[in-house]
Amino acid sequence: MTLAVESDVTIGMFQAANGERIKSFSFVKLQPGAHELEMDGSDLSPGLYIYRTIVNGELIQGKLIKTN
Repeated sequence: MTLAVESDVTIGMFQAANGERIKSFSFVKLQPGAHELEMDGSDLSPGLYIYRTIVNGELIQGKLIKTN
């Protein structure tokens, strides 16, 4: 992800089946520039999840599949 300005970034994880928010990952005061963010989902059950965040005023979302 690339930030245009210093930003607090929160990524929400949702169950794909019912849209329930199950976890949030917060990254406080990231400087402008490119970043690789690492999230620990070891406590999530295997399944399909949706992640969502807003970066530079734009919604970014995608799917994650967790296996064992």
